[in-house]
Amino acid sequence: MGPLWIAAGVLAVSGVAKLNDPAGTAPVLQLFRIPMPHLAARVLGAAELLLAIAAVLIGHPLLWGGVAAAYTIFCIVVLVLLRRPDAASCGCFGREDTPPTIGHLLFNAIAATLAGLAATDPVQPTALGWSTAEWFAAITLVVAGSALCVLAMTRLPRLRAIVAGTAPAVAQFTIDPHRRAT
Repeated sequence: MGPLWIAAGVLAVSGVAKLNDPAGTAPVLQLFRIPMPHLAARVLGAAELLLAIAAVLIGHPLLWGGVAAAYTIFCIVVLVLLRRPDAASCGCFGREDTPPTIGHLLFNAIAATLAGLAATDPVQPTALGWSTAEWFAAITLVVAGSALCVLAMTRLPRLRAIVAGTAPAVAQFTIDPHRRAT
């Protein structure tokens, strides 16, 4: 259940990010000729968030099938973007600086597979019979695992570029000691 719920958690984070900042996703949607890309990014984000929450809470095979379909589509998008030398962002997390990577592609493929398996043999959360402490531990681990996966896909490529010396320059700023705070 853990890795599957982590995949759903990442999908939920992706949805919230698109709702919050559709500008990073819009160029990718334009590439695929999706009309009204900013609105489409918000609708996609809402669908991802609702699908992830419903799949975990309800556990119906159709919901997990939807999660599998979403991650399969994300695999296709990342594959297309990996073939484009000018692709700066996949738009998955609503940010313009989330580059498509092989690691991102692998995560999407694994998540699609896990969700596909859950669609064929779902487990209803209520059937687990866990105590409150077990639920708390599971939720804590899922949140932590989801956060680590998101960080790996959003920050690790930037860190790798900094170490390799290929990262774009970051804007410099200075503090004027004579300026008064307003």
